[in-house]
Amino acid sequence: MRTGGIIRIAMPDLNYLIERYNTDWKNQNWLSWPGYKFIKTRGQMINYCFSWGHKYLYNEEDLKNQLVETGFRKIVRCEWNKSNYTELCNLETRNDSKLIMEAEKG
Repeated sequence: MRTGGIIRIAMPDLNYLIERYNTDWKNQNWLSWPGYKFIKTRGQMINYCFSWGHKYLYNEEDLKNQLVETGFRKIVRCEWNKSNYTELCNLETRNDSKLIMEAEKG
């Protein structure tokens, strides 16, 4: 990516999943999908989250650290489908994308 380029990253948020685990764990949209009907306990829910195909489940702190280490700056957390950049608005399609950040390449 060239200097000044903007990256937008949307993914599950580890903090959100832990919060769900500790509270109303069944209150998640993806658990109502046909492929996840087998999940009956909070333990199954949290463990299944680690097998979604992600190598690592990030929280805001970890993702921000990775962005800084790879030369990004002006790192901001964004709301779902919202951005200060018109071309980056309305990109999210998965409700489980709770951690959304944008950063500028330094």
